[in-house]
Amino acid sequence: MSRNYTAQNVFEAALDRIRWVYRECDDVIVSMSGGKDSAVIFELAKLVAAELGRLPLKCFWLDQEAEWLATEDYMRGVMHAPEVRPYWFQIPFRLTNALSSQPRCSSSRSAKLQNNPLRACAEVTGNL
Repeated sequence: MSRNYTAQNVFEAALDRIRWVYRECDDVIVSMSGGKDSAVIFELAKLVAAELGRLPLKCFWLDQEAEWLATEDYMRGVMHAPEVRPYWFQIPFRLTNALSSQPRCSSSRSAKLQNNPLRACAEVTGNL
């Protein structure tokens, strides 16, 4: 496989790709896991949103209630940033793994979170 080298560096190419997203889409939302990849995309999107006058940047995070403390601390900082419109969800959902056919529902901290306006808590009825 041959490589195609350009005069543009990776950082500028990434910003151009995000600029393209903003040109083509009316509503841009960055979905975050709290990991390094989504953190980089968040920072790049924040730069472009500021450049284009499209702040606050919408950010989505599905808090699985089983995050590392450092991840939760980082995401809390993101969700409270003044240039962010947070979409922080903590809802019951099914998880499966390779060792069990029994699904597990994640929804342990909902009582503590009801007074937090940044978290969207949902009561899900039916078969969990």
